[in-house]
Amino acid sequence: MRGLVASIVCAVSCLGTAAATAQSALANHPIIGAWTLNVARSQGANVRLVVSSSAPGQIDMKMMGLSARFRVDGTPYPTFGGMASWKQVSPRAWDAEVKDQGTVASVDHYVLSADEQNLTITSGTPGRTNGAAERLMLRRASGGPGLVGVWQGRREVGNATAEYAVENGQLRIHLSPSEERFLGRLDGKDYPWSIPGTEAGRITAAGRVVDSRTISIVLKEKGVPFHYATLAVTADGRTLQIDQAHGAKADAPERSRLIYERR
Repeated sequence: MRGLVASIVCAVSCLGTAAATAQSALANHPIIGAWTLNVARSQGANVRLVVSSSAPGQIDMKMMGLSARFRVDGTPYPTFGGMASWKQVSPRAWDAEVKDQGTVASVDHYVLSADEQNLTITSGTPGRTNGAAERLMLRRASGGPGLVGVWQGRREVGNATAEYAVENGQLRIHLSPSEERFLGRLDGKDYPWSIPGTEAGRITAAGRVVDSRTISIVLKEKGVPFHYATLAVTADGRTLQIDQAHGAKADAPERSRLIYERR
């Protein structure tokens, strides 16, 4: 039987070689640079939102692998990976406000149609200069009255930019206008994924270099996967295609495709 020390030495040396190879591949990877989303060629995710009430005055939501449990009382509650304060602004409209260090980072505006068959969610970013707010239009599949029930629809795609850079052998990502940020190695381990208004460490990302033009990233909430992304650059280096599965598994039915063009 192979000795323990020999096994440990082999494991360490193999990991070191793999890490060095990944860093070398990353430094020359064509994804490095600045990209602008081609809205016309992109397709937003098909979305299924489930709203229920597990206690009087309490609302539970599940969507795209994430969940929310809150009361409409202006107090911050965990909401789809972040912390949001909910308030009712009219008989059929609600706002979910996310703050980052005391400053409003985003507001999701929920509006229920008069016949309660349609739900529109508009996501706005204060001070946004990069295109219009994103809109999600859902149709009731079952349930009621009010927000309670199952809703289905497709998320619209809004203007966006993405920047990828290498810093000390790590991949740095900056997405705008959401201001999401990441800095970590592509070694399959979890590193913090920063979203304004989200507590530090709640969201992490594990990435790998798949081949000379492809990277895979898995987002997790408290260690549980909820988003899978494959980022592939075309052979001419001018287009970045990101295929995403929004859910706990890579084969989740809620999928989207984003097409970016090099700036």
